[in-house]
Amino acid sequence: MKQKLLLNIMPVFGFYSIILTGCSVIGFGIGTIHDARKPDQLPMSKQKITEINPGTRIIITTEDDEIIVGQYIGLERSFQKLYAKRYKIAREKLNDKFSIPELAQVITVLTTRNREITGTLRGFDDGLMWLRLINDVDSAAVRLTSIEKIVYSQGVTLQGDTLKNLILSEAIPLLSEVTVQTDSGVSRIAREKIKSMQVFPKKNSKWRGLLFGATFDLLIAIILIIEPLDLAPDMSGFSIGSK
Repeated sequence: MKQKLLLNIMPVFGFYSIILTGCSVIGFGIGTIHDARKPDQLPMSKQKITEINPGTRIIITTEDDEIIVGQYIGLERSFQKLYAKRYKIAREKLNDKFSIPELAQVITVLTTRNREITGTLRGFDDGLMWLRLINDVDSAAVRLTSIEKIVYSQGVTLQGDTLKNLILSEAIPLLSEVTVQTDSGVSRIAREKIKSMQVFPKKNSKWRGLLFGATFDLLIAIILIIEPLDLAPDMSGFSIGSK
């Protein structure tokens, strides 16, 4: 009789085991296949640098063909003296075609809403112009999209659209630099010096699939506890002490 009971119970345990783990196994398997299809490295446009998550492994090739490999930390503001040097070089290159104000020069910004903002130029960043307002120790950010034109040096003007195009083409450098944690320390790379970038995509689909499947398994287990299936083994003819 004991053997008969065991034979009756084993299929039940097997059935419940499949029900309570099947979704997890399927999710893990699908995620593993998805990870296997991902390339080891993906090219990334430097214009999309803000979309990279900190901690992502990255390869940067500079205009000088230096290769930097490490973990992406994020964007950090350049040291003012270093930025001033980069900005001066860019301004000298542009002198033949365009006139742009010097850093720390007093400028007046005319916005598309007919406002006037006067201050000393601190620099440019993603979609922003930074000024130090007159009679104010704090810096203020003006959105590039709101600039109609800027006026400086006794009436010299620079149209807002021209300014935006110069920044998009990297003719004017940005304040923020790309920082990467390498084996030898933290590297800071000016964005206009980046020639190409590649990222190592994280292959964690299998763990997401496992978690997703386990959630379904848990729901099934709860349902079975509330409304158990009628799969009890046939106990007829069995009594304690029977041989």
